[in-house]
Amino acid sequence: MLFGQPIPFSRALESAAVKTALPTTLNATQYRALGGDVLRFTQISARVQSAEFLDQVAGLAVDLAAGKTNYATARVVLQQARQGLAEEALLDDARLDLITTTQRELAQGYGDFVASQDTAVLDAFPAQELYRLEARAQERNWPQRWTVAARAVGDNAALRVLEATGRMIARKDSLIWQALGDGAGGYTDTLQNPFPPFAFRSGMWTRDISRAEVLALGLIEPADQVAPRPVPDLKASLAQPVNLRSQSLLQQILTRLGDAVTFTDGVLKAA
Repeated sequence: MLFGQPIPFSRALESAAVKTALPTTLNATQYRALGGDVLRFTQISARVQSAEFLDQVAGLAVDLAAGKTNYATARVVLQQARQGLAEEALLDDARLDLITTTQRELAQGYGDFVASQDTAVLDAFPAQELYRLEARAQERNWPQRWTVAARAVGDNAALRVLEATGRMIARKDSLIWQALGDGAGGYTDTLQNPFPPFAFRSGMWTRDISRAEVLALGLIEPADQVAPRPVPDLKASLAQPVNLRSQSLLQQILTRLGDAVTFTDGVLKAA
């Protein structure tokens, strides 16, 4: 389990609370096409059409982020919520564990991301490192993913540091972070965010690297200032009634995917 304490960021709570349930028949590959900016504001799970179940997930994500409940309790709640659903067989215990863990990690990752964009923090810690926080029985090849992502965005400095030190370190304003989240190179287990978790159950996270170390690595010059990256305005979304958020998200989806999807009887479906 990655995080056992409540997340100390109000923005993390907002990121969980702003989720709008979107029932769908889309599979994992199809809903990835919605794009990270839509998925960040949508409570969606592949081939789950029950709005009530998705609302339950959204509520549990807020409680997990706030430390008001724990994984064991959340799992029991979802076990009860899945009973009698048409997709009950899809929602086995392993998938429920994946859902609850991913939701809390996403809130944590978003909170960390927002905090890291503060100008004083960027000045003191202008780079971050992707590292293994939690072991896995079968660990994915993250140096390989890092190499592919760095090449995709032209971050030669990140490649040089990896080759010289074996560590995955890049400036916080590098496009490599979004490339990792987008699955550069064709990876399909990613979550399309420029912050961790970059993939389901990866066990990988990021940590700040001090200005002195970043200078020593040659990632910045003494006068360099790393610019903050845009942060999604969750407060504006929270100010909207859920039905208006739903309409806005749906319009983005239909505009983006056009004839590839339909929205029928409250369910997003592949056309």
